[in-house]
This record gives sequence, structure tokens and C-alpha cells, in this order.
Amino acid sequence: MVSLPSIHPKLKDRLIFGALLGTFFLIFWALSPYFFTSLSGVNELSIRFYDVGQGDAALIQKGDTQVLVDGGPGDRILTYLGRDLLPWDREIELLVLTHPHADHLSGLIPVIERYQVRKILYFPSIYDTVGYKKFQKLVQNEGAEVILGQAGGEITVGELSLQILWPNAKFRSDNVNNESLVILLDYQDFETLLLGDA
Repeated sequence: MVSLPSIHPKLKDRLIFGALLGTFFLIFWALSPYFFTSLSGVNELSIRFYDVGQGDAALIQKGDTQVLVDGGPGDRILTYLGRDLLPWDREIELLVLTHPHADHLSGLIPVIERYQVRKILYFPSIYDTVGYKKFQKLVQNEGAEVILGQAGGEITVGELSLQILWPNAKFRSDNVNNESLVILLDYQDFETLLLGDA
């Protein structure tokens, strides 16, 4: 064990206090981008469309509410979420799968495995792929509220309202693109359409 040379007790206390204070400021400096970003955007609605290659992924945020629409073809979405969500925020209030093609679905699988998802919205397409079956099994095991999307449905998440415009409950198609969810996002005086491959 290394011992310090004899130091006056008051000087030793000041050195320890200085080291602790320096450590505190270093931690504060390291976390400040997350802290100030979250404070500045707390009352703003933001929609980020991510470059996930061929496919779609969008994150809608309003305060502490996060809605993820599709996940792209791979796990690149995790990098974006890691960048745009606070490090301690492991919750997504609503996850939306517009349709079960891999370029919209595959990225959602690692998201469900890594994050706690409160609600999951999708249209129950008849589509026989390994990825879609894995998604459905994860959805069952997640414990999230499952909402089977159909025209006329409305979901409220925080201050956000999502109205499902398409497809209707009885609609079936050999092409799952035709069964893509079409959603109207409504927040105060702002509206936008969220489309899969519709």
C-alpha cells in the first residue's frame, strides 16, 4: 500500500474535497449534453426519420413520450435510439409496425429485446416468415398492451393522438403492402400522415 507523506490534516481534507468536487464537475460536464438537450426539448414535438437503408424507421417524441414507427431492416435503429434517448430512458410508450416486411420489421425485434415497450400497434397480417413469427412471439412475451390496428381506431399516448385510417378490419390482400397501417398523428394544431408502404 502506498502512503502519502505526512500532510497537515486540513490540507489533506482540502485535497480530498477538491478531488471530489473535480469528479462531480467532470461527471456533470460529461452528462450535460443529455441533461440540457432533454430540458430544452421538453415541450417540443419532434419527429426523426432515420436512415436505416432500405426501409423505414421514425421516432416521435413529445416530452417523456416516445413512439417508434417501424425499425428498418437491421439493428441500426439501436444506434439512433442510443443517441437520441437519454441513457437511463429504457421505455418506449408505443411501438408501431406498419406491416411485416423485413425492411420495416427486423429492427423492431432488437428494440423489443432491449427496451421496455408499453404498447404495440400492428395489423394482424397473414404473413408466414421467420421474422414475423419471432416478432409475434416477442410481442406475446413482452407484456405490453397489444393493439390490433384497424381503421377507426384511435390511440392516445401522452399528448399525442394517433388515428388509424387504414386498413379496415376485414381487409385482406396477398400483398402485405396493401395492408400497411396509415396513421394520422395529431398534436395540437399539427397533423401528419405516417405511412408504411401504403
